[in-house]
Amino acid sequence: MQFIQKGGMPIISQLLSYIPEHLLHRAIADHNSDKGYKKLKTKQQLAYMLCGIVGKLESLNGLIKSLPFLGTTLSYFGITEFSLHGVP
Repeated sequence: MQFIQKGGMPIISQLLSYIPEHLLHRAIADHNSDKGYKKLKTKQQLAYMLCGIVGKLESLNGLIKSLPFLGTTLSYFGITEFSLHGVP
């Protein structure tokens, strides 16, 4: 059994901490996934999608509505704020 050194972190942040930062950066570079996107980068999108999966949300609309309630949950992953500009 693996010892978790990140006790006290929200579960979603613990899950995201298992993704090595260098692998994420390499995948972003290999697939050029941040090209043309100024506001929502790949790392943020991954975090939000995992929140939707863990939260058992059934739609993107449900995910968008739940984002304000995340508070500082994703701050451990480097996401300190999010914007809902352009979202009805």
